[in-house]
Amino acid sequence: MTPNGRTTGSAWSLRQTAVYQQVDLHKQTNTWILIQPEPETFKQFLAAAARRGGVAEGLACPKCMEPNLLLLSAGRTKWKEYTAHLRHLLRPLEEKASFSRVGRPSKSDFEVGFSDGQELHRIRKKLVRTWTVLESTIRIIDKWESLFHNLDYRFGESETAATLSGVHEQCQNLRSTLQYHLGAVTKLSNYSAHTEKLLLGILDFRQNEVYFKCQQLVQNELASMHAIAALAEQENRTVARLAEEAREDAKMMRAVSVLAALYLPATLVASIFSSSLVQAQPIDAITSIRLTVTSDIWVFFLLAGLLVLVTLFYVLWLKQRIRKQKHTKVC
Repeated sequence: MTPNGRTTGSAWSLRQTAVYQQVDLHKQTNTWILIQPEPETFKQFLAAAARRGGVAEGLACPKCMEPNLLLLSAGRTKWKEYTAHLRHLLRPLEEKASFSRVGRPSKSDFEVGFSDGQELHRIRKKLVRTWTVLESTIRIIDKWESLFHNLDYRFGESETAATLSGVHEQCQNLRSTLQYHLGAVTKLSNYSAHTEKLLLGILDFRQNEVYFKCQQLVQNELASMHAIAALAEQENRTVARLAEEAREDAKMMRAVSVLAALYLPATLVASIFSSSLVQAQPIDAITSIRLTVTSDIWVFFLLAGLLVLVTLFYVLWLKQRIRKQKHTKVC
């Protein structure tokens, strides 16, 4: 793993370096092909070869395995940095999982959402990939040690035995370092699994809590609607009762109006006869009296007609005014 220098996205990239090596033990020659090596590691590779007299001579067998260790050892410190980077990415999610409140709402509480689960899933994918790379690298070192063991038997009595012994020691140190990082990645993976479980539990709890609150609000709204419906029904009953009473009153008023209309002619006749317009004059002491109408009775009928016309005119004018007011309000 190497830093890629990006300002967006992941700051680390997995560099896949291919190494081809051909060794001729009889001619003591060594052929190397490196594909996509890290620039700094490639410089160290050439510098190690130059210290031994050039690439052709310095990397010749039996020292031919030393550059492989150089290529693997170059990323030793970066594995530590990358593990710390993964731990830094996982820390905010661990804090959410550990300190989020459940059942006690607070404005300063952590917000847990589905995006947190997605972010944790991406981190776990990186952890799995890191674990796979470390585990495969340890297997490569085990294969090399087997190869070094065979070379040790071939050159056991020469100067190369000390070199191969040093290579064995480097392999052991490198394996220990990689196993340490593998253990750290395994712990982070376990922590992330527990963190994911807690986050999903918190998310489910909060969703259920919101669901229960919404259900309670719906029930309260239904209860309010039932209460409003009961009040409306009671109001309708009251209105119906008042309407029934109004109908009864209207019937009574109609009966009273009919009775009043029946008595009006008699009242008019009695008023006329009780006035000075009609006078009773006796004919003689023996016969009955005679009713006579004064000559000014036309004044009575004229005034009555004028009053009737004035009343009708006022009623018509009042209706016209009310109709105009209603038309103005509608416009």
